[in-house]
Amino acid sequence: MVRSMANHLFDYHTRRQPLCQTLAGGSAVLRGFSLGSLMRARCPFTTSVQEMLYHGNTLVCALVAFILTVLGPQMCMAQADLAPTTPSDEPPGLIETLDAYVQMEPWVRAMEVPEGAIGPNVIGACVTLRFDGKIMGIGTIYGGGQFSVPEATRLALQQARSRLPITQDAMAQDRLRLAAEQMTISLEVAGPAVPLGKGTYEQVATLFQPGIHGVALRIDDFASASYPGEMLWMQQEPSSALQRLIAGMTGDVALSLRPLEEVLEAENVSVLRFKTRHVAQLKAGGEPRLLERGGKYVSASSIRSQRALEEWADGMATFLIGMRSVGTYNPIAGTASEPATPFTSAMRMYALFRYASLGRDNELTSQALVEASNIANALLTLIDEDNRLGAPADALLAVCVAKGLEYDEGLNEARQRVEGALSSMADRIEEFLPAERPMIAWALASIGKRKMAQEIMPACRRVGSQGMYPSLMPWLGYAELELAGEDEIPAAVSLRLMRSKMWENQLTLDDVRGYSPDLQGGIVFTAARNPAPTWSTARPLSFVAAMLGDTRFTTGDELPAEMSELFNSLRFLRQLSAGKHESHMYQEPSRAMWGTRAALWSQDMPIPASALTLLTVCETLESLDELAADSGAP
Repeated sequence: MVRSMANHLFDYHTRRQPLCQTLAGGSAVLRGFSLGSLMRARCPFTTSVQEMLYHGNTLVCALVAFILTVLGPQMCMAQADLAPTTPSDEPPGLIETLDAYVQMEPWVRAMEVPEGAIGPNVIGACVTLRFDGKIMGIGTIYGGGQFSVPEATRLALQQARSRLPITQDAMAQDRLRLAAEQMTISLEVAGPAVPLGKGTYEQVATLFQPGIHGVALRIDDFASASYPGEMLWMQQEPSSALQRLIAGMTGDVALSLRPLEEVLEAENVSVLRFKTRHVAQLKAGGEPRLLERGGKYVSASSIRSQRALEEWADGMATFLIGMRSVGTYNPIAGTASEPATPFTSAMRMYALFRYASLGRDNELTSQALVEASNIANALLTLIDEDNRLGAPADALLAVCVAKGLEYDEGLNEARQRVEGALSSMADRIEEFLPAERPMIAWALASIGKRKMAQEIMPACRRVGSQGMYPSLMPWLGYAELELAGEDEIPAAVSLRLMRSKMWENQLTLDDVRGYSPDLQGGIVFTAARNPAPTWSTARPLSFVAAMLGDTRFTTGDELPAEMSELFNSLRFLRQLSAGKHESHMYQEPSRAMWGTRAALWSQDMPIPASALTLLTVCETLESLDELAADSGAP
């Protein structure tokens, strides 16, 4: 099937096969021409598979560029060396990668790769050039051997020349050189590929670690690849990257939409997986830094102090203050990928109000309070204009106002309408989603309607199975605390059991050793569609952090173990918080710093993710203060 649909592609290469001479090293050169000169002659603009799909009129040109630069013999030799039972896909070494970077950086600054240049004998390379946070060029080669780094650089530079904001006049070349000095460089070098066999897109995807593995498609002796860093930037999963490769290599977009098992029926087609070593400049003129999954591994020791936790809380509060009108922030584009909703605004309001309640006397606390009040006024104004916010936003608004958040007194009537709406919700509590019910009970208890809240608590605690308790957090826990006061908590046993189950599903260092150490501490929710840890870890952890300092949940002899488990999961949430090592991908690094990403392989920053992470850190700080007060320790 694929062979027939791609005959024009293979015929094009076959007619020019006499130009190529295969060398002992598995690479190829062109008689009478450099590889780069032929690419420049055939395809001056399109240099990567994603551009094939974006610019259909340059498809044939792009295919030629890729076929001539993706040298099949090198890739095939690499595969032949792999043991079929325990294949190795280790990437090139760090020293080799840094040497490649040192070699290619002068080419970038000169905006030209010397004719006949060769680099380290690696399987492939991906070069990404950025200017002011924007992609100027991406060049990818897979199977190019010693030509991989120079040709990937050449491809990226071809794009950069046309995309850099340079006025074309007598000073254009001088401006181009100055702009080249300000570009940041990202280099990924690929290791050998591991064939993955047949299967569906879903089955193949389970064999990939997003952000760590690249995906390659081989048809006969030709291959194209999508690199891990490239997929992180494009927010692309292995399945969609593979579809892009199928469309790019065959020129048939419809084929990429067919089931993968049908595509892989052809014996000449196979899917491969590979790892890379990734180094990048974090800022113009900076030294290259080693990146792991596009960022840096966060050590557990880096958050095990009051000062580190306070710095983290300050950073997240700063991030949330700057996220006005944002529901989900896309740092790669520097814009909101989803606008704010009443619920996401209310989450931002409550998190900032909770942060301010820590009582730290500083300017950031004042800013957080002002922003929280502004959000409360905006939400009350919507209600005053006969808009409905929904139960979660109503509940959060009522709690904040009841606990002392200032608002415009002219909106008192709107506040009363919120409280009336909550009372009517209690009468029909079964109509609401399980996760919304405890929010309603918590709000009712907070505004003084304790009896009404008590009456609906059985419906709030009801879940299909014990494993669903985390989805009710932290709201159910907050409702229990609000209603119990200093008394015993009726659901304490269930909440303690939930915590124990969480630790059973927490990824330990042994679980991820040699696999993905950055996942350590994440909670695996087995009922979730994607069982890999994501920001959802913050949902139950935000209340588990409060349980640490409450003797009704945690006795003295349990403290060491519980604190250890909590800080392991805090480490994972800190890994999700964007830092300077992720900033090489972002348009406005300063605005994105400390935002909680949806997952380690996704740069999107949902506001609820950052809000719940901030709640978790605030609850941890408060628990530590309570423990210190109880023990008399400073």
